[in-house]
Amino acid sequence: MGNNRTLPGFVKRTVSTIALLPIVLLLMYTGGLYFNLAVLLCALLMSHEWRNMVRLKPNIWWYVGEVIYVVGTCMALITLRAVDFYLLLWVCCVVWATDIGAYLVGSLLGGPKIYPSISPKKSWTGLFGGMVFALVTSYLLYLTMPIPVSYYLMMTAPLMAIIAQIGDFFESWMKRHFGVKDSGNLIPGHGGILDRIDGLAPVAVLVALLCAHHSS
Repeated sequence: MGNNRTLPGFVKRTVSTIALLPIVLLLMYTGGLYFNLAVLLCALLMSHEWRNMVRLKPNIWWYVGEVIYVVGTCMALITLRAVDFYLLLWVCCVVWATDIGAYLVGSLLGGPKIYPSISPKKSWTGLFGGMVFALVTSYLLYLTMPIPVSYYLMMTAPLMAIIAQIGDFFESWMKRHFGVKDSGNLIPGHGGILDRIDGLAPVAVLVALLCAHHSS
């Protein structure tokens, strides 16, 4: 019975992913003006979703956080793409692999939860699965694509997986704080833009900062 109830949501997520992924990859590959405009559109949507939540319990610091979060994330994505398409692809694939690994391993093996009052479905086994999937994906991309990262940076994928999960927890905590289920309803089965980039945001910022430090 439980699986039947969750099936429609899974189907929606799958269909949305299949429909959106080629568009996202094309924009990433194209880069330039089209990619920057897409990031700008995402920034506007992120701000809209953020403010829809914050207005439920207004506080000036949440608006300050909005600027830091939205601008930081979007600038990081633009920076990564400006460096190299494959760098941005690597970051995205590692985060996506983390999500897939955490979901599959957590669903199959269960186990103790990390912080059930914030995110009741996330388990320690799921986190470990996400770290393994991230490392394997990072290594395969390193072997098969001209990714402009060192061997040592490639091996930090498990750390990136942890940071992605922290970003996921932050967004879950924020939604619980404001009493909402999703940040929005733009993407069927997924929620809003903030729901989709919660793990990518901190990882993109971290890698962009590392790139800036390396080039200085």
